[in-house]
Amino acid sequence: MQDSQQVIAEMSRNKDGDFALWYNDNGHPPSRRALCTIAHDAVKDTPLYSMRASLPCDVVWSPQRGFTKRTGKSVAAGNPCLRTKMPVWNEEMQSYTLDYGGRARLASAKNFQLELAPGSVEGPEAEPELVRGSSRSGRRKGKGRRGRLDGVVMQFGKYDDNTFNLDFAHPLCGLQALAIALSTSGWR
Repeated sequence: MQDSQQVIAEMSRNKDGDFALWYNDNGHPPSRRALCTIAHDAVKDTPLYSMRASLPCDVVWSPQRGFTKRTGKSVAAGNPCLRTKMPVWNEEMQSYTLDYGGRARLASAKNFQLELAPGSVEGPEAEPELVRGSSRSGRRKGKGRRGRLDGVVMQFGKYDDNTFNLDFAHPLCGLQALAIALSTSGWR
């Protein structure tokens, strides 16, 4: 992609099919920081896909300052890593299922949830509270059971024929969540 003051971030794909999200800070001199790497795999002997996303430990999002370099003990602890929360087989429905708290109503190969991988850096000890993307009722922060889904830090689900809902929580920012969701465009 051509260098430009207008480009905030770009997403690239390597020959192995893995994705990377890059942030262009347009400083002097301009620098490029990795914000996320995403790898996809097919789950053996199933029609399912799985995903792993790794976030940098040295970059943090702040609404006031944008992406900034983080220092201190959180950097030394390692990168936060996310993985697909695997669905369970439902005999009655004869299908794999996950609870989306009402945010996904239709089955789709692109529906997924991400959780922190075991041993991953978590940040705050509190259970993540999902930030809901806009849908019929507008943008809001989830409350109660529907805002907390057993360690899920991101979910992407088909709501109706033309609508997908994207919800995310710390340690993700909106740009990272959108890039992860867009990386599933090839899932069928």
